Amino acid sequence: MDALVEIDVAFAAARYALFLNAHEPEIAEEGETHLEALRHPLLVGRGFDVVANDVTLEASARCVLITGPNAGGKTVLLKALGLALLMTRAGLHPPAGPGSRVADWGGVHAIIGDEQSIEAGLSTFAAMLASLKTILDAAAPGGLVLLDEIGEGTDPRQGVALSMAVLERLAERGVRTIATTHFAELAAMAEARDGFVNASMEFDRERMAPTYRLRLGVPGRSGAFDVAAKMGLDPAIVARARELYEGASSELDEIMEGMDATMRDLEERRREAERDRAEARRLLDLQRDRLKELEERMKKQAASSLRAVESEYETARERIREAVAALQRGPTFQTADEARKTIDENVVRARRVTPPQTERADEPGEPVRGPLEDGDRVWVRTLRAWGRAEGPADAKGRVRVTVGGARVESTVEDLRAGERKAEAPAVHVRTPVLGSESAGADERTLDLRGERSDDARDRVSEFLDAAYRSRWDRVTIVHGHGTGVLKKEVRDMLRGAPYRMNFRPGERGEGGDGATVVEFEFV
Repeated sequence: MDALVEIDVAFAAARYALFLNAHEPEIAEEGETHLEALRHPLLVGRGFDVVANDVTLEASARCVLITGPNAGGKTVLLKALGLALLMTRAGLHPPAGPGSRVADWGGVHAIIGDEQSIEAGLSTFAAMLASLKTILDAAAPGGLVLLDEIGEGTDPRQGVALSMAVLERLAERGVRTIATTHFAELAAMAEARDGFVNASMEFDRERMAPTYRLRLGVPGRSGAFDVAAKMGLDPAIVARARELYEGASSELDEIMEGMDATMRDLEERRREAERDRAEARRLLDLQRDRLKELEERMKKQAASSLRAVESEYETARERIREAVAALQRGPTFQTADEARKTIDENVVRARRVTPPQTERADEPGEPVRGPLEDGDRVWVRTLRAWGRAEGPADAKGRVRVTVGGARVESTVEDLRAGERKAEAPAVHVRTPVLGSESAGADERTLDLRGERSDDARDRVSEFLDAAYRSRWDRVTIVHGHGTGVLKKEVRDMLRGAPYRMNFRPGERGEGGDGATVVEFEFV
């Protein structure tokens, strides 16, 4: 039975929340309370078209004084706020919108309504004093006190003084208070003291009717004469009452009326600003969607263009490789001249389609600093290959570079410097007449021990080109044993070389497996 009761209560609370269009608020241990679009649950339940109000109780506010006309909604708002806080403490969703936030109040005390009693000998004022005494004895710091029409039922001046003293005492004890009043003196007090805040219920002077909307930070007017006129009281009586109502109070009313007009103007401007902001947000979202669409289109176009450039670039590089291979296979003046023309044309073509060079972490060498010398080893970034400079750059910054036996023209910006000529472990090759056997044994041996793989590949390529042009039938490449990486790199390169040749490990007296002997075949 206990379980069924608990389940039934939970479902009843859920159905009630749906009926009220209520939302679960965020619970904060301290700080401000904000109830978005708060409505009185009983009025909603009876089907009234309830005016919703945004109610914010800032953490620094110790006392909120609500002024405004009779029948303007002050008491209804006070009750709606108290019920919302008590519903939250009871685990029910209050009739407020999403985004609401409720502080953890220590307790809620209220004096709302007339509790006069003939039997108990209590007048309206006496009944209020009895309730005030109970609250002052029980209210603890962090609690909330709701007071409706504080100080009413006695001499106005004495009622004002007593109300001020009570509100001060509650604020000093750390108890928050929300009180409704018609006393202009209390509104003036709220304007002058820290922790006290004015608020009011709006009254439409043109329609002579309340709007039931809360305005925080602005005191309101009681509007007794306006209400009396609307209720049908003799106009002559109302007019005479206005004549009798003079002095400082009349001046204060004029000030409040001016503030009312200012607030109405600010409210209208706020609504216009909200509309403008909504339109700006719509246009911004539309612009973001268009920008995203444009970026996607540009990315697709850039990818397509890049693929076309890469294809064109690779075609140019392949033609350069083919020209170099043709030159290596048949070194004649005619093939050399044709290779030179082909290489020059395709270098220009590769440069035209190559994006501006940027520094890459995997590129060897360093940027060229200072003039180049004949024989300096350089990395041609466009061709991604090593070569030898044929002297310094000309006046236009152009440099002639020998790459794989072919001469190309490059620019200083397209080059990266390797070791200088004096530091390079050069391949000492004399250039005898074709078919000559005059080269010595040392010149037919390339020693790679201690070299890095990348440098070794370049030196092997240059050595084989020179040996083939010199028509040497046999050469030796010394790589040592080490970890075996350099030996494998050399032999893999020899397997892919474009020459007619055979190679084998060295025999005893030739360096053994620490050397590789290459034997060329010439037609």
